[in-house]
Amino acid sequence: AEMKRYVCTKEDPWTPEKGKRSCHPDAKELFQEDNYPCGDLVYYECPHCGKKFTCELPQ
Repeated sequence: AEMKRYVCTKEDPWTPEKGKRSCHPDAKELFQEDNYPCGDLVYYECPHCGKKFTCELPQ
């Protein structure tokens, strides 16, 4: 069975016990970092659970 992604919300914030695969649709962009020669890295923080993560933007 495929692991379902846990969706973090204000009403039900993500916690580590809820599993590694999580989705944070309300996360706010903190800053971008030039990651040459790959895509830029965008740093996010989730306002509900405080998790920080990065996404790579394709060039």
